[in-house]
Amino acid sequence: TGVQTCALPIISYLRWAGIFGTIAIIILAMSSHLLPKYFALEQIASINTAAYIQLIHAVVLLALGFHTYPTKYLRIIAKLMSIGVCCFSFSIYLLVFNTISDISFVHFLWPITPIGGILLILSWAMIIINAKNLSFKADKK
Repeated sequence: TGVQTCALPIISYLRWAGIFGTIAIIILAMSSHLLPKYFALEQIASINTAAYIQLIHAVVLLALGFHTYPTKYLRIIAKLMSIGVCCFSFSIYLLVFNTISDISFVHFLWPITPIGGILLILSWAMIIINAKNLSFKADKK
């Protein structure tokens, strides 16, 4: 039964890592080849920043997904990172893409970006604070 309780969160972290990584690579490829035709350099820079932040956290979620002993701290960290990436990166994508599509509901998103950033900072702070509780099996030998 211990394997079953660990398997569900691991699949979830790995799935989120895959989703975030895939989207980030697609966005970065588009920002290199397609988007310069439609956006100013400053907007491309914003898109790239959002994609890099997303990609970095995809890799972290991938590492967390391979953690042998998921704890409540690990689940909280992964949730904060996942929600933080969604708020930070996806709000930037929507705000920038809105400049060519003018989607009316997007204008309220600007405060969501810093909220996402704060959640990402909190997730990293939790790693620092709970490092002892997040040790890997190899660390216990």
